[in-house]
Order: sequence, then C-alpha cells, then structure tokens
Amino acid sequence: PMRPGPFDRADLAGVAYEWDDRWRVEAAMFQPKDGEYSRRLTDDAASGSDIGAAGRIWWRPLEELTLQFSVLLAKSDEMARTSKRTDILAGATGRKFAHAVSAGFDWRRGPWRVFGEYQHGWNWNFTRGYDTDTWQVGAARDLGSAWRVGGMVEGLHLGHGDALRTRDD
Repeated sequence: PMRPGPFDRADLAGVAYEWDDRWRVEAAMFQPKDGEYSRRLTDDAASGSDIGAAGRIWWRPLEELTLQFSVLLAKSDEMARTSKRTDILAGATGRKFAHAVSAGFDWRRGPWRVFGEYQHGWNWNFTRGYDTDTWQVGAARDLGSAWRVGGMVEGLHLGHGDALRTRDD
C-alpha cells in the first residue's frame, strides 16, 4: 500500500498450515526497514511505527481448481502526515491504516491453465478515500515440457472519493 515501485526492504515473520491437501492458511506480519514508507516519500527517517499484517486462505474444492481469499492491514503513523508528502492529491488527508481484500482462482486441466484475481483497497497509499480496484484474468497452455504460451489482461481503477476534498471540508 504505497506508491508504485519495488519494495523489498522489510522484516517479515510468517506461518503457514496445510491440511487434507485441500486447505492452506497463511499469515504474516511485516515492518518496513528503517521507515521505508516515509523515506521513499519525504527523505525523512520514520519513528518505526510502520507495521502490517496479511493473511490468506487457499481452498481446493476440486483437483483442478484452487480458490483464494486474502486480507491486508498496514499501519504507518508517518505516512498519515500529509504535510510532508508530495505524491498525493492537493488537500488530501492522510490515514494511519490502509486495508485490502482479494479473491482469486486458478483452474488447471491438462495443458491448460486459467487464472484471475480481484483486489479492493481502502485508503490506499494511506490517503483517505483513495480506494482502488484491480483485476487480472489470464490463460496459458503448456507446449511440451519446456514451453508455456499464454496471455493476461489486467485493469486498475482509482476511486478518489474523499481524497479530493480539501482540508477545510
């Protein structure tokens, strides 16, 4: 939940549990190193209050089909301070929390694979009313054991909502 770009400077602890070869549950907590959210946007070090948690459930109701549902909650006191930020809409108000949910599927039969996912985020980029909807759908086919050919389409919608309000509203 931050502006686009690579993000790999984080400490993470996670667990996963699988049973009956049909269910899998994953959970993780993460903290960006050295105030990564704040430094990327303001060149200032953060107070270390950036932290997040995520979880996912995988379910295989059929041998060929896997469904997944995931949730994310990220917190950043520093990102909520809009007076320091230069990447958001004029007059937007910051939020300490960003949330997201997603649902997806992966269907495989023989050499074919069809997959897709939808995600909705609230207060994305830690900005009030800056909600997002993203989706992807794709298909692929194995050509022998060494090659796979496929394609994918994806879309993004940014719903600015309250992010367009001024601080005096």
